[in-house]
Amino acid sequence: MDWNDLRFVLALGREGSLVGAARALRVEHSTVSRRITAIERDLGAKLFARTPDGHRLSEAGKRAFAAGESVEREVQALEAAVAGGDAKPQGTVRVTTSEGFTPVLIPHLPRLYAEQPRILVELLSANRTFDLARGDADIAIRMVETTSPDLVARRVCEVAWALYGSADYLARSGTPRDPDALAGHRVVGFDDPLSGTPGAAWLAQRLAGTELVVRGNSIPSVAAAVATGLGLSCLPCLTGDRDARLVRASAVVASGQLWLVAHPERQASARVRIVWDFLLDVLTREQGLVRGRERAFERIESGARS
Repeated sequence: MDWNDLRFVLALGREGSLVGAARALRVEHSTVSRRITAIERDLGAKLFARTPDGHRLSEAGKRAFAAGESVEREVQALEAAVAGGDAKPQGTVRVTTSEGFTPVLIPHLPRLYAEQPRILVELLSANRTFDLARGDADIAIRMVETTSPDLVARRVCEVAWALYGSADYLARSGTPRDPDALAGHRVVGFDDPLSGTPGAAWLAQRLAGTELVVRGNSIPSVAAAVATGLGLSCLPCLTGDRDARLVRASAVVASGQLWLVAHPERQASARVRIVWDFLLDVLTREQGLVRGRERAFERIESGARS
């Protein structure tokens, strides 16, 4: 049996689908299928059952999954020990952040590379939470509080959310005089996994009398829908204020917290410490944007409604 195939068992067991496992491992789904077939052949047992809800671990699969987790923990412990003792500022640092924050971070990377040419930042942009304790990433920029005692978490600043619309939409429909009273307006909503964000929660309480025209499952998709003139939505100011297609239609209406998070063993690595400090500097420089202080809201009147 090829021990490397246990990675595929872990990925399929965690994701529940060939497509999800392939995405997590950054391979083709046919590769996942082929490697699972190979390990099942070598072990002489079926590890997964195909169900309408995806791939489910069999009893033999659960034992293989547990063995894979044990190997994974040992490898990660070795990596952490080596990284912790590595005083050389070189190598890859994996940073996970939301799709909305990535455009804010990227313009600052040339400055880091000019100062640290032997460090490479690997950006993992997604709305799901990566497991830092399991080694999915080295550092996380999160807009949700992290309370795990196994992680180092530093609260950086507040993340402001405000109401936005396109200039065309506001010219037709007007800017709400009271952002708490959106009745009569068209609204772009949020689907999972963003339904628990401050802006989505604020918007969900004010949908009475509105027309929900579409939902998006990412900040960029919601912003794009608003920019086309479909309706109003509540967006992070770090997204809305940077987008010339959007007009801020309210003061700050909701807020969350921005956190920088890492596993202490990985944070002990020189390259991770350098990127941690770099990210703190970037977030400090961009606090005006993140806190919603970059743009005042505009009131656009319309004969149709206001």
